[in-house]
Amino acid sequence: MKTVYEGLRVLDLANRFGSFIGKQLAVFGAEVIKVEPPSGDPERRRGPFAGGEPHPEKSIPFAYANTGKKSLTLNLETEKGREIFKALAQTADVIIETFEPGTMEGLGLGYEDLKADNPGLIMCSVTPFGQTGPHAHYKASSDLIIDAMGGPMSDRGQIGQAPLHYGYELMPAGASLYGLFAIQAAYYQRLSTNEGTYIDLSLQEAFATWKDQFIGDAQLNDAPLVRVGGPDYALPFLHTKDGGLVFASVATKWQALMDWFSEEGLDISVFDDPFYQEYAREIQTPINGTLMSYFNKLGEKYTKIGFMEEAQRRGFPMAAVEQADTLTENPHYVARDYFIPVDHPVMGKYLYPGTLAKMSETEQVTGIPAPLLGADTKDILSSLGWGYEDIAYFKDNGIV
Repeated sequence: MKTVYEGLRVLDLANRFGSFIGKQLAVFGAEVIKVEPPSGDPERRRGPFAGGEPHPEKSIPFAYANTGKKSLTLNLETEKGREIFKALAQTADVIIETFEPGTMEGLGLGYEDLKADNPGLIMCSVTPFGQTGPHAHYKASSDLIIDAMGGPMSDRGQIGQAPLHYGYELMPAGASLYGLFAIQAAYYQRLSTNEGTYIDLSLQEAFATWKDQFIGDAQLNDAPLVRVGGPDYALPFLHTKDGGLVFASVATKWQALMDWFSEEGLDISVFDDPFYQEYAREIQTPINGTLMSYFNKLGEKYTKIGFMEEAQRRGFPMAAVEQADTLTENPHYVARDYFIPVDHPVMGKYLYPGTLAKMSETEQVTGIPAPLLGADTKDILSSLGWGYEDIAYFKDNGIV
């Protein structure tokens, strides 16, 4: 069984804003070459680190974002380094980069420069605010800045308090999926035209799409939608023996809920109050403190997985709140073989999240660890025609 992108060569110069693109292309069978400076991608110096020891081969974020790739060290600040990159680019199908706008052009490695020798080249530039516009050179050291300026942050959190950030690295991973989609579309076009494409991906614009109906409502009603709750708002979160669950509503299952409480020996006379008559007719039943106290009494009898399974059996949409240390033990993930063992030569063997989607007719490449720094430099340069003495010279002079 063949992979989708067998034979596709990708040059990956991306930081964490775009490295997930190359990771997924590698899963689909592409040869993805991580082009790093001789000192290593700065992401190798970002923790947390395996064992708590800062080390370029023990960065957990780097190890995750670069599985399945090769590593070529190359100093693009040198003339010879740029010459080597141009030669490599002539053999490439896709380039992914996340430098500040104008950087690649300043090195003589912009899309038009490279396309002259490789008309079918696809290049994807991922930046916080795009290649043009008044904010193109604004700095964004993390996705926190994109969250704020893209818009999603404004409607998250409690009214009267500071807005909430969507979460660690969620946005770079999400934007990378947009980049992956654009590259796939460009590749499909190239199959019939033999022409490459330049892709300008702005993280800010990518996350403006997350505002969906909020943008429309603001225009129709001359005001933005308010956040989802007031100062006392909290998610319906109930406690069990070993963790918590969340749920959105009792929906149309009020009588079934009363039956469950009764079967568990709870006194439900409090719900005879006329106040609760509307609950029996509501499509989206509200949750109040009394109802939550009864759920928590039930929770004293269950583990979080046991409570969720019983609730689902009775038709209530509840979900256990999993944490990083419990996800790999979740029986559903285990049954679907989602987490994949990856044996890194320095960090050792650990479970990594699996593929984005299971595919029946094509093979996916998994289980290959992130490369050690420069591990494939000699092989790649040799394939381009440079000999052992050339490579030794490049090494001694800080070119690779």
